[in-house]
Amino acid sequence: MSDDEFCAYCAGYTPCRRASCVLEAKAEAMYPQLRNRAMARALASGKCIDLDEAGILVEGTNERPILYQLPVFLGLGVDYCHVPTESWVWSIGREVKSPGRVLVAFDGRFYSSAMYECLWLR
Repeated sequence: MSDDEFCAYCAGYTPCRRASCVLEAKAEAMYPQLRNRAMARALASGKCIDLDEAGILVEGTNERPILYQLPVFLGLGVDYCHVPTESWVWSIGREVKSPGRVLVAFDGRFYSSAMYECLWLR
């Protein structure tokens, strides 16, 4: 961007190097199809993981996912979403009977279940 170009992200006429503008530009380039810009920014910054790429669909369809299995749970500090439906994950739980299996849901089903240890809750 030259000195006299307009920055569409911050509405300024200077070469914008603010972190928020740089991140928004990166998100726009990587995820132009997403209407949810907060999700696009989280994905572009690496603070969010798309289950469509990192998870295994266990129940539902790609258009209406119900449960995913996570091969690796990265713990707190990372958010999870499903890009095709622009849905945020609401709960992650580990099965009590098979402690290695971690499931992800788009509702709070793992919050108060005797069959699951709730690992993460929005």
